[in-house]
Amino acid sequence: MPTLLLDDEDRQRFTGCRIVLDRNGYAVFACGRKRRCGHYGLVHRVVLNVVTGEAVHHRNRDRLDNRRANLEVLSIAAHHQRHSEEERARLARRWRARHPEEG
Repeated sequence: MPTLLLDDEDRQRFTGCRIVLDRNGYAVFACGRKRRCGHYGLVHRVVLNVVTGEAVHHRNRDRLDNRRANLEVLSIAAHHQRHSEEERARLARRWRARHPEEG
């Protein structure tokens, strides 16, 4: 079973809430009745009090590690760029590993 990581001060904010994983592997909380004035949303966005137009980046790419030290608020454009750079670097490492004649 996956473990949700939270700082102690944030853990108490979710006491009494049900936390489940969404289809993308992010932790989602629900307190009260979802359709009747209850609160629900992505845990990492609540931890950092993110507003619309901002994105949260998980530095270690672990979607369940919602400790503040692992989260970074970025603009949506910067977040897309960060993931594009990470993906290019990952593919470049993989390509080099398959072609040892480069030295």
